[in-house]
Amino acid sequence: MNYQNGFRILSNIFLQERILTTDTISVKESTLGPRTLITPSIFDLLNIQAPDKEETIGWLQRFRDENVFSYYYVARGLTIGGGKVADSLVDRVLGLQRPHGGFGEIDVGVEAFSEFEATYMATEILSELTVDFNPDATVELLLKHISPNGGFGAKGHSNIISTFHALASLRNLGYPVEELGTTIEYTRSCEKNRGGFTAVPESAYHMSKTFTLASLYST
Repeated sequence: MNYQNGFRILSNIFLQERILTTDTISVKESTLGPRTLITPSIFDLLNIQAPDKEETIGWLQRFRDENVFSYYYVARGLTIGGGKVADSLVDRVLGLQRPHGGFGEIDVGVEAFSEFEATYMATEILSELTVDFNPDATVELLLKHISPNGGFGAKGHSNIISTFHALASLRNLGYPVEELGTTIEYTRSCEKNRGGFTAVPESAYHMSKTFTLASLYST
């Protein structure tokens, strides 16, 4: 048995042991959306059959909450698992859009990672499900928040996570993000000589920011 098959078998055993009596794939005692999205993704990456797939799809379809974060994880989990995303979920996502065009608060506290995360999650859902809606107000809102240095953020305070969420949202809405030359310069200014990226230029390394930049380049 080669190491790839061994890893696949061990992963299968590990993940199957964490299926709970709630009929959902999970980690420890939590059945929150992120875990139920991530675990089917692991099965998919390892090319193994997810146990009780229909039960997990059913749990996701029955899940009820009233915020864009849960809608995002439910929709992504169902898409990965091959389940149908209810029209009512799409209607609830569309109902979250604010008059300014975004799908959440833009004027958030300094402790928030990103002002545009909710908008990113909503546009991911709408893009993946090819929902027909007018994106003009959302595009206009995001473009208003380009800082002079090319990054994105509210009140002129850009960071790399907000920049990723803004760019990914614009891409989801069909905007030609590759034309934003100053944004490319901003992302490169967050790169360190020895590798890795920072939240803003001239700040400390952080692994999550490096992941964000890698995602940004794939956008």
